[in-house]
Amino acid sequence: MYKFVLRRILILAPLLIMISFLVFSMIQLVPGDPVILMLGEYSVANAESIQALREQLGFDKPFYLQYWNYFTSLVQGDLGMSIRSKKPVLEQIVQRLPSTFELTLAGLGFAVVLGIFLGVVSALYHNRWPDRMAVTIALLGMSIPSFWLGLMLILIFSVYLRWLPVTGTSLKSLVLPALTLGLWAAGPIARFTRSGLLEVMRQDYIRTARSKGLRERTVVWHHMLRNALIPVVTILGIRFGQILAGTIIIEAVFARPGLGLYLLNAIVAKDFPLVQGIILFVAAAYVIVNSLVEVTYAAIDPRIEYG
Repeated sequence: MYKFVLRRILILAPLLIMISFLVFSMIQLVPGDPVILMLGEYSVANAESIQALREQLGFDKPFYLQYWNYFTSLVQGDLGMSIRSKKPVLEQIVQRLPSTFELTLAGLGFAVVLGIFLGVVSALYHNRWPDRMAVTIALLGMSIPSFWLGLMLILIFSVYLRWLPVTGTSLKSLVLPALTLGLWAAGPIARFTRSGLLEVMRQDYIRTARSKGLRERTVVWHHMLRNALIPVVTILGIRFGQILAGTIIIEAVFARPGLGLYLLNAIVAKDFPLVQGIILFVAAAYVIVNSLVEVTYAAIDPRIEYG
């Protein structure tokens, strides 16, 4: 187990370095001069101001030196300085991170509860009307665009019924955006739970458990579901990163003060250091969470051995 964790860390390091290189390189793909684009939003782009910002960002140096300076600063926890606010990028990410994580965890929690419930119902009532209904709900959640679903939920629960607020930082204001993200992410969880349970239900130890007179609830929750969770844990790691990235749109729809809305504002303002910092943070979080998911396999299924 310890050797496996060490190998994952050794693989993670070059992967994060590659991500930092790709994120840094994306500014080179911007059409035109990025310095002129940034200055055009805040001041008169004269020759002196252009040269001053180019030197500040290191754009007057060769590309490999630009990346080396960026990487060495990154290792020290320096993600650069925002052009718009003149504040460190890392400081601004930390300020808005709690709101984004709150929404991400709430959405993931709702997706897990709904997805596992639909998957269990679908498997236990295989090829009957509850199965077809659960599969339909899962497919609808996966197919409907999240921004459209968010707008419909606002229209129903905020405008017509007046049950829940659209914006704010209270728990009530978290319900609708979490529900929007959760419905979108619950579909794959339900499908993986269903397929895993259908496979486990045919195993000999399930028939043995039932023949011993165990209650159906005990058989389902303590024998079937535990052994069907491996693929579900895999999709949870993937969905965590996708939900974290999906908060960009959802925070804009619900005007939540998180990283997603801040990233959109930074893109509009052409604040490239801030854009780079947020994208790098989200990508790194995605990779790290997926690595942690692999390590949790052994805790769920002790039959797994890491050689």
